[in-house]
Amino acid sequence: MSLLKPSTLEEVVVKFLSEGEKSTATLLTKIRESGRDITKQGFYKALRKLKGEEIILVYRKIVSLDTVWIKKMGDLFEEITKAHALRRDSFDIVGLDDRESMTYLFSNAKNLDTFWGYIQSILIHKIEPCEPIFSYDPHYWFYIARKEREQELLKEMVEHKRQFLMTVGGTTPLDKVVRQDFNNDYLQYNYKKMFDAPNYYITLLSDYIIEVTLDISVSTEIENIYQNEKVITAEIINSLDKLLLSKGRNKIKISRNRKRAVLLRKKFQKDFYKLREK
Repeated sequence: MSLLKPSTLEEVVVKFLSEGEKSTATLLTKIRESGRDITKQGFYKALRKLKGEEIILVYRKIVSLDTVWIKKMGDLFEEITKAHALRRDSFDIVGLDDRESMTYLFSNAKNLDTFWGYIQSILIHKIEPCEPIFSYDPHYWFYIARKEREQELLKEMVEHKRQFLMTVGGTTPLDKVVRQDFNNDYLQYNYKKMFDAPNYYITLLSDYIIEVTLDISVSTEIENIYQNEKVITAEIINSLDKLLLSKGRNKIKISRNRKRAVLLRKKFQKDFYKLREK
């Protein structure tokens, strides 16, 4: 969610509510006055979506940000701030020189995933459009736990005509159910165990490499779910959602390494049927 440069209606709503609670009528008027052409139906649909995600509260036609959500956002930025303080250098991922890296620690997978998406978004807009994005997950469980958010990321890939080529290390029913949404040349999905560690994830964007190591106890729980469940249910989604918030040691490393990126690209690309030509 971008609050500095809101683009979706939901982001615009949150931006205005950051000023304080408002009546639904006032909020709708302010959004329209900002130049956004929206219908009442679209407005209330956005409110329902934000309420369902526990971002806002609506009571007697008064809308406000959920204090629990505000605290979560505060915790996230506090962790990022601590990471910066520990590094004592500027946050310039794009400006990394060859063989330089940055490492950040997070106390739960949800905050790490939010930061991961932010970093990926920065790099996507900096690398050449013809460069495919390769990703490996032992299981793409974030797609089940945070489906709406992940779908938005995939939608952005397609809209910008970028290839997102996902490899997962498992072949369980839960691994396979995700594949139905990877149904065109831009979104491709492959099954292959490429790394032994059950908690290791990697994304390759040109010569930038994002490596994630999740807490091993969380990864063990994820593996148990994937090995024992066959269909996605509300209970499974709830269990994965809880694992997102489980306390543990989670690490993300962003590096730039041209030589290693070339080797990784060769390893990834041979399993995909169609790559865009440069």
